[in-house]
Amino acid sequence: MPETGLRFVDRDDLSPICPHCEKYLDEIYVKRRGIAGSDASVHYCPFCLKVLSILPG
Repeated sequence: MPETGLRFVDRDDLSPICPHCEKYLDEIYVKRRGIAGSDASVHYCPFCLKVLSILPG
């Protein structure tokens, strides 16, 4: 049976696309907020300002 592991490949020749406004992203905005000793961060599109991810601290 073939191995089905996921590979991570660095690709500097491509830019991701925002899933909301569908513009090419060459940067992503980050907002950090310390809450009760943790440092959560929100990543969002610089064009439409919609949230792409939230990472807990």
